[in-house]
Order: sequence, then structure tokens, then C-alpha cells
Amino acid sequence: MSLDKGPAEEEVWCGADRVTLNRIAHIPKDMITSSATGPKFSDAVAGYFAAKQRHPDTALIGQSEHLYRITFRLFEQFARDPPVAAIDRDVADAFLEAIKKLPANWGKSTNAREKTLAEVLEQSGNAEKFISNKTVNRHISALSSLFKWLQRNRAKFNFKGDNPFLNQSRDEASTGATRWLPYTIEELNRLFAGEPPSELRWIMFVALFTGMRLNEICQLHKDDVRREEGIWYLNVGNEYEGQRIKSEAGFRRIPIHSELLKAGLVDYQKSLANGQLWPGLKPGGPDRKLSWYVTRQFTTYRRKVGITRARVNFHSLRKNVLTCLDNADSVSQADVAAIVGHERGFTFGRYSEGNGLRALQQIVERVKYTGLRLSGSDP
Repeated sequence: MSLDKGPAEEEVWCGADRVTLNRIAHIPKDMITSSATGPKFSDAVAGYFAAKQRHPDTALIGQSEHLYRITFRLFEQFARDPPVAAIDRDVADAFLEAIKKLPANWGKSTNAREKTLAEVLEQSGNAEKFISNKTVNRHISALSSLFKWLQRNRAKFNFKGDNPFLNQSRDEASTGATRWLPYTIEELNRLFAGEPPSELRWIMFVALFTGMRLNEICQLHKDDVRREEGIWYLNVGNEYEGQRIKSEAGFRRIPIHSELLKAGLVDYQKSLANGQLWPGLKPGGPDRKLSWYVTRQFTTYRRKVGITRARVNFHSLRKNVLTCLDNADSVSQADVAAIVGHERGFTFGRYSEGNGLRALQQIVERVKYTGLRLSGSDP
């Protein structure tokens, strides 16, 4: 398939070369000159979502659906909604080369969905940072998933080629350069000595002694605080409206740490009417998560108490728990995974009932922070 431009072809100009200052054309007006016919890319997208959303086990929800739809919209605009049969490796390569010029934070803009790819690229000439390879790989993953589905539905969409986005992943920065770090004891003392907004203190406290993800904590229901055989625990599941779990391993029961019991978590729970454990939280963002505003609250509060170093955020509290358990004697990786909801190749069911819960309680109590001052800072 030819991607060459004709002599009179119209171009959308997007920025300029930083050295020569020559204008750069990213999107040829008629980039696909193939004579292919049949269902268009937009038809395939509609069929893909209809098939995915038909069953809850395969449905894309919230942020995932949002990101997939943005990716498909960008490609449709770039290739001008061509017939599926006309999309090959050359078209895929051209698209991936073009989106490398997207500004680093363009997707966080409130009107990102309204702007066309051409409009965004046209404004990107003065950008200081562009999207990372990790972000490019997310676009690749979405499109590869679509074309993998098309390969299973070749006849219906007249698609005879290979998956043009297969094996297209870009090299990413090493995890050592990007991973989140745990807080130091001095930083933890700063966090718990201050006065965070409303329920944020409880949410931080729970994170520090359970290793739960922020959204897992925020979506807890009052009745997720439970007792069995004398052991109080937090039920991490999706029994109540709006609850979502990241993976199968995320479904778990976490015994409540003695520090949380001492601080009065159960008494707090008993004082509530039915409903959310943190009734003051409001949903926000494209997927209406209860953690949306809490993330921003925590960042503001963290900076207010003077913690501004790189690679720490709310997730760092989870890293503190992981560090404690990794450093504890006689705690296996499977034990750690059972607490924090990781998949580490073990049978999660071993902790589902009876003595398993008591064994987990012993593991949770291994989370200790020498030098941590909680007196006077309990919720």
C-alpha cells in the first residue's frame, strides 16, 4: 500500500523541526491510496465494543474504556476512517510515528476528547515533553486488541491481513527509574502529625497498615468491616454498587491490624448509618472513582507538610507495607501477595476460610514501623 503524497495533496501541518524550523506534516490528506473496500475502521470499533460489553467478564469499564475510545478516535482521525482491509503495517507505523509528537500531558486536559488529533499536533510544536514510550505502548495495546478481535471476525469485516500492531511495543524506562518509593519514618511522622482533610487521615492510616490500594480503601462499604471467629477484617470485594476490583487476586480478606483497632476503626464503623465507610467521599473523573478527589487532596496535603521529593505519592504507603513484609522473617512472597492482592502463582483459596484468616492476622501484625509516632495523631 502506498503512503506517498500526490503533488497537490493537502496536509495538516503540526509544529516545526526544532533545528531547521521547517514545518512538519504529520497527516497526509489521502494517506491511504489502496482500492480496498468494505467495512470501515469505525464499523470495526463499534463491533468490538458491542462484543466486549456483552459479557461482564470481558467488558471494558471506567478508565480502561475511556482510554481505548481515545486511542480508536485518534487512529480513526489520523487514517480518515479507512476500510479495515486497507490498514496494514505501514499505516500502523505512520500512526505511531505521529502520536510520538503528542504533548506529555495532553490527555489530562478537560477538553482532550473534543480536540482532533490534528488540532493537538498542531499545538505541539512548542511542547517541552512528549508522551512516553509507556503511553505509546498503551495505544499499541488497545489497537492490537482490536485487530486481534478482527482476526477472529475476518469474514464479517473483510480483514485478510495480519495484526499490524503486533510486536510494536517500544522500549520503556527501567522500573528502577520510575517505581514509587516508600516513605521514611520521618516523613510518616510528618504525615500523621498534621491535620489532613476530613476522612483522609483514616484512609492514610488504613493504607499504612493494610497495603490496600487507594481506590480499594475509598470504595469500602460499612459492611465490609466484618468479624469472624473473633477476628475483625476488611472484606475487599465487589458486593456493593460501584465497587471494582483490579484482578482476581484483588478479592481478599485482610485482618485489621491492632493499631487500627486501637485507634477505633471498629467503633467508627459502628457509628455509621448503612452505606459507604467514608460517606464524605464523592466520585470524580472519567470513571467516577471515589478516589479521584482523594488523590488530589493527599498530594496537596503531602506538599503542605513538606514532603516534596520525587517518586512518592499515596501508593508509597502501600510500598511501606510491602517493605515491612518483605523484610520480616518467615513471611513468604505468597503470604505477602495474599495481603496486598498481588498475583504470585499461588492458590489464593488457601486463605479463604477458617484458620487461614488467623494465619493472615499473624502476617498483618508483622507490619511494624520503628520510630513511628501515632499518639495524638490517631483519627
